[in-house]
Amino acid sequence: MAGRFKTLEAEIAALKADHAALDAKALRGGSVWTRGASYAVNDTVVHDGGLWRCIEGHTSGETFAHDRFVLQVKRGRDGKDAR
Repeated sequence: MAGRFKTLEAEIAALKADHAALDAKALRGGSVWTRGASYAVNDTVVHDGGLWRCIEGHTSGETFAHDRFVLQVKRGRDGKDAR
């Protein structure tokens, strides 16, 4: 019985490690970009109509730092042309 508990504990530890690895890759946020905000890797922001993912942790300055974000979803059309 003790051997089975050790096996289960090892499996749980492996699952926890897998979960932590996945959580580190998960996208977070989705708020509108603001000056003076702190952004961590994988935080997402909306800026100029597009969705951007942070690739380098930083505190934002006066302007959007395109070199610290990567575009995930480009701004769409407004749909006013009814196509």
